[in-house]
Amino acid sequence: MARPRPDPLTASIGPSQPCVQRMDTSAAKASASQKPATKVPMPEPPGDLVQVGQRRMHLYRTGHGNGTVLLEAGLGDWSLHLRPLHDELARTSRVITYDRAGYG
Repeated sequence: MARPRPDPLTASIGPSQPCVQRMDTSAAKASASQKPATKVPMPEPPGDLVQVGQRRMHLYRTGHGNGTVLLEAGLGDWSLHLRPLHDELARTSRVITYDRAGYG
């Protein structure tokens, strides 16, 4: 007859030390009973909404100088993520940042 296998969650690595220690969940339960955080409203993004065909697109234009730099946010981001780069480039060039249709 085969011997029963020990439960890996309660097996011991020493005389009295279990491999997996049970977690005290009282702190997690206490924090779950607290009120949820209130949402802080997002500020209005800088720039303008421009009508392009049947859609409106968000454009942010600043700067002056030779040439124009066009920034497009990728991977589902929106133009505010590019704001630090936009402001730096606007020191020497005209910069336009826009949100793709449906994102801004």
